[in-house]
Amino acid sequence: MMSWNRWMTRGAMGLALVAIALTPWVAPGRSAEAATLTVTKTADTNDGTCGADCSLREAINTASSGDTVSVPAGTYTLSIAGVAEDAGATGDLDMLVDLTIDGAGAGATIIDGGALDNVIQVIGTASLTLDGVTVRNGAGEGVTATSGNVTALSSSIIDNAGGGINTYGGNVDVTGSTIDGNSNTGINTYGGNVSVVGSAVTDNGDGGINTYSGNVYVDDSSVSDNGGGGINTYSGDVEVSDSAIESNNGTGINTSSGEVEVDDSSVSDNLGGGINTSSGNISVDDSNVVDNNGDGINTSSGNVSLDGSAVSENDGNGVNTSGSDIDAVNSTISGNVDTNIQTGTGAIDLTNVTVADSYDGDGVHNSDGSTTMTNTIVAGHGGESDDCDVAGTIGGGHNLDSDGSCPFGGAGNISNTDPVLDSLGNNGGPTFTMALLAGSPAIDAGTNSGCPGTDQRGVSRPVNGTCDMGAYEAGGAPGATATATSTPTPTGTSAPSEGGGGSIGGGPRSLLTPTPPQQPTTAPSPAATTATGTTLGGGAGPGRIGPPDTGAGPGAGGARTWWPLIAALASLGGLAVATGMVTAIRRSR
Repeated sequence: MMSWNRWMTRGAMGLALVAIALTPWVAPGRSAEAATLTVTKTADTNDGTCGADCSLREAINTASSGDTVSVPAGTYTLSIAGVAEDAGATGDLDMLVDLTIDGAGAGATIIDGGALDNVIQVIGTASLTLDGVTVRNGAGEGVTATSGNVTALSSSIIDNAGGGINTYGGNVDVTGSTIDGNSNTGINTYGGNVSVVGSAVTDNGDGGINTYSGNVYVDDSSVSDNGGGGINTYSGDVEVSDSAIESNNGTGINTSSGEVEVDDSSVSDNLGGGINTSSGNISVDDSNVVDNNGDGINTSSGNVSLDGSAVSENDGNGVNTSGSDIDAVNSTISGNVDTNIQTGTGAIDLTNVTVADSYDGDGVHNSDGSTTMTNTIVAGHGGESDDCDVAGTIGGGHNLDSDGSCPFGGAGNISNTDPVLDSLGNNGGPTFTMALLAGSPAIDAGTNSGCPGTDQRGVSRPVNGTCDMGAYEAGGAPGATATATSTPTPTGTSAPSEGGGGSIGGGPRSLLTPTPPQQPTTAPSPAATTATGTTLGGGAGPGRIGPPDTGAGPGAGGARTWWPLIAALASLGGLAVATGMVTAIRRSR
């Protein structure tokens, strides 16, 4: 028979196990029952309690980990002067535990730093989520964190004397938000990753986004008009999709050792070049890299891959590598000031590519590596430049040059012949192309072997039984041109900044990003419901860069025709734009 003591011991153990089983699991670092503390006044007071009379500072100071501080509409200006203390008694708002600050919307709930200190400091491993608030007017950073994560949802971090968001080890996640007008870098991390979705990082005094060892992911966003580069990492990778990296006062995208992937985006009008890596690979799909004040794409030792893209009208080389490979399919590399495609010792492989009209450099230059071309056009590199300056014989076949300088091998090549190309422009699809005009010898002159199933615009190949040479398939109707779905305008108080810069004569400025900041002088057609085209004046000739509002051709003398956005906006499912402009569009999927 079981003794009483043994029965009691086993019974107690059983009750303990039942109690454990019935106890709710609590995530580490969170209180068992997260509370919501409601701020009841806009005045900045600190009496150590948060009850019926509760300031924002008092709510934060008394909150426990995992709590939410609910902040009604109003302007909450910090007024208790003081710096260099981390208990939240004076100066900035100090957060020692994980918190969510939940506002009534970025246009309604405003946390004003009063130019005292940083506005919000997140200390230790604590993390912060901002939802529907504006953080502004800090004497330092808008938000700074030690090693915790910072999340901004439908919020604005604007007009701070330091940077917008800064972390020393944590990740930054920005969704539907605006980081604008800060004196230093918009988003900076020393060890964390950065994710920016449906947001605008614009008009910050230094760069847009900077990381020292983290990766950067940007989707459906605008990183533009920043005083430094657009995106910079020292050892992290960069992935950009459906976005505009424009008009930054430095390189659009730069990494020291990371890789760069750009898809369905525009990298344009940046003063330090388009995309640069020291040792990472670069992949660009369905994107425009145009009008940058340096090389369009440059890498010291990484490989470059292009598909369905335009690298045009840049003030340096189009694509340049020191000794690594360049692989391009269905792409247009044209109108760059120096050489359109150049490598020192790497391999160049071009399939259905149009290489045309550099100003002062060759079309294709390869000092010591192998060069292969199939269904490719190299034309219009006159003066002291050549269409080709390459080592050895060019492999492949069914290519065309305009000056006889390309040592083609294989069959079906056409040498020393004008391809009869139109200037760079909007011919449908997501990126710029150069159309084959009637009578072009490149029409139906390619080979179907290795020919892509579509051209750069998405037109099915071949149209007449045999593929055309170059990136453009004549005679075919492109699929739907870019649908007018703008980069989501963040719900913060600042809309994405407008781009600006150079102009492309003889054709539309951009399918992805309408960059000119001027208001249209020609009213958009209210009947149209899709993005069609825009024409800009400028340029010293077809497809050339020139000063804005000068030169001949469509839009000359300052006339600018914008996309018919008014009616298009009605089809965007709830999007409303009061003032400003659409900053990016993307193809329907």
